[in-house]
Amino acid sequence: MSVYTGSLDSAGGKGHTKKVVLGLMENHLNCGHSIFMDNFYVIVDLAKELLRKKIYCIGMLRGNRKGNPKQIINAKLQKGQSLAKYQNGLLVRKWRDKRDVLYLSTEFKNNLIEYENRRGDKITKLLPILKHNEFMSGVDRKDQMMAYYPCERKTLRWYKKLGIHLFQLILVNSHYLYNKHCGQKMTHKKKKCRVCTQKKLRKDTIYECGTCPEKSGLCLNECFIIYHREKDLL
Repeated sequence: MSVYTGSLDSAGGKGHTKKVVLGLMENHLNCGHSIFMDNFYVIVDLAKELLRKKIYCIGMLRGNRKGNPKQIINAKLQKGQSLAKYQNGLLVRKWRDKRDVLYLSTEFKNNLIEYENRRGDKITKLLPILKHNEFMSGVDRKDQMMAYYPCERKTLRWYKKLGIHLFQLILVNSHYLYNKHCGQKMTHKKKKCRVCTQKKLRKDTIYECGTCPEKSGLCLNECFIIYHREKDLL
């Protein structure tokens, strides 16, 4: 792991994204590895340099990146249409699905593959996109789960924010491993809040009173206090 500390960092300044990727892959060059990247790091020049060092890469490409082929970026496509440019082992393709999908690949051919989704429907997709989704879905899922309960706060001490973020990553990974290897999923069952229901408000909560025999669902703080105060008066 490499912590980026700002513009004065060795990876800072012009060409930041390129420096980060090459720095992380420093000990793995010329080994024929494949890397799947977030669109923040996908640049045509970087892909060319990685290919020269025998590293293959795949990723979604932002339309405003320097070095993008203009004839691909500016093309207006109908649903199902695609346009590609292939040069010296590097493929840039634009494909129109529900929206424009722009990607870069130096490994997989531009073949259409038929696969079955979770609903059992047969769908045709391009091989580079299928591979990207296969290897990046875990990262996207992790980001989604962490976004539900963000713990980071603005602070002058950046190492605190980093520490909290790493702790969140540990929790997410632990949750994934538990669900995968323990034969059951760790879930939170929601209940209707007793107090909110009496007020004719619809509010679900994952919290309940552990001391009450009926295990009443209650919102934290105010509803919890109100419920037990009224119960004590009975």
